[in-house]
Amino acid sequence: MMNESHSPAGEPGSAAPLRRVRARFTGRVQGVGFRATVRALALQLGRISGWVRNDADGAVTMEAQGDNQRVSALLDAIRREMAGNIRSTVTSEAAPQHPESGFDIRY
Repeated sequence: MMNESHSPAGEPGSAAPLRRVRARFTGRVQGVGFRATVRALALQLGRISGWVRNDADGAVTMEAQGDNQRVSALLDAIRREMAGNIRSTVTSEAAPQHPESGFDIRY
């Protein structure tokens, strides 16, 4: 019988727990490249899946999934890159979705 070895979180082959966050951004967030920026940041960080979309009321909603460190880094990067456009951000935890890959702009 073989013993299984487990890698610490963050190493290749590890199975870090997934975190999924829903964030709603208000302010001047439509018509300014906000969704494209969010998608580019998610792809740049890597191993983040999810989506971003414009809402009818002028807000933008995003769901992002990955390990805790990457999801937190994405939220920080969005706040930094789009600081002049965001008036408020409301975030909540969501249930991880399996399987999911890619980060899409939804219409």
